[in-house]
Amino acid sequence: MDIVDAQIHLFMTMDDDEAVRVMDSLGIRSALIDEAWDFGDNDPSKTTGGAGGELMPSWPVGGGVHRPVAPGAIAASMRRPDRFGYFLRINARDPDLDFVMRSVAASPGGRGFRLDVRAPDDLAAYEEGHHDAPFRIAERLGLPMFLFSVGRAPAFERYIRAHPSLPIIFDHCGLPQSAGDFDRLLDLARYPNTYVKWSHAPLMFHASRFPFPEVRPHLARALDAFGRERIMWASDFTAIDFAARVHGRPESTYSWAEALYYMRCNPELSEDDQEWVLGRTARTVLNWAG
Repeated sequence: MDIVDAQIHLFMTMDDDEAVRVMDSLGIRSALIDEAWDFGDNDPSKTTGGAGGELMPSWPVGGGVHRPVAPGAIAASMRRPDRFGYFLRINARDPDLDFVMRSVAASPGGRGFRLDVRAPDDLAAYEEGHHDAPFRIAERLGLPMFLFSVGRAPAFERYIRAHPSLPIIFDHCGLPQSAGDFDRLLDLARYPNTYVKWSHAPLMFHASRFPFPEVRPHLARALDAFGRERIMWASDFTAIDFAARVHGRPESTYSWAEALYYMRCNPELSEDDQEWVLGRTARTVLNWAG
């Protein structure tokens, strides 16, 4: 089976050489890199980390804006284009946003963009419709947009409607903080350009231990709403320990292997379901040949 991990943070705990060895052992063919070297001060209310509040690697471009960069991810995707691609975190307030996004599209390994919208001021700006540019540019370039926002999926409905040819992917099951948050995410399945990145589900849905049977009814609901063609699996393995601590459940951590094999061991998933969720959806949305 062609398995694609739709989010890993390399160069934080391992480089691409070591990652390939682990991927080979797990049966993962390809992985999408979200380059992050640290999560900074561990304040989940901030959009970024690092000593000055910024996610690393990034650099200041004025006006309090930091521009994420991905030197390791670019190099890894050039060295092994069949094994690695990357998406770049972007900032809607970047004065050179169009240039930055076009640079990703021109890069052989550039597969998409990610907006991290958690700070209250940022979220309010998106809800009021002030940040259409990232979506407009991504749609023009033909690359998908990943969204990281905690339980606020409906805040982006206006952009989903305004850009129907742009795949918009909600990270980490939409990061629901309540059953109602997840219901509202599923409600957005009525738009055919919406997708879900199925990651951190054992933490989001308060599962006990591998193989996390508590997750299965939530995955079944997502499959009913979106269909297997609009759900893509990701491990986000580097951030599992961090996320468990942030949510006050450090005992709920699990390994890269467990992140994959609770899906492979799910008796409710057919072989076709697994083929799509574990790889084919990502290949299709990212336009990434296996």
